Amino acid sequence: MLEYAIVHGLPATDGWAETQSKTTLQNMQFSKQLIAQGPVKNPRTIFVTNNYGRLQI
Repeated sequence: MLEYAIVHGLPATDGWAETQSKTTLQNMQFSKQLIAQGPVKNPRTIFVTNNYGRLQI
């Protein structure tokens, strides 16, 4: 998804990729940690998935 976002205009330095997860739930947990370590204090964040992602939980 990071590559997609960069191709569609996100500056490469403005995005992160979570690479440790094996399931959608892990992806959300690890992403939450990355976001907490980022430069934005008290960020407002939403997680979005689809039916494919739900099968990995």
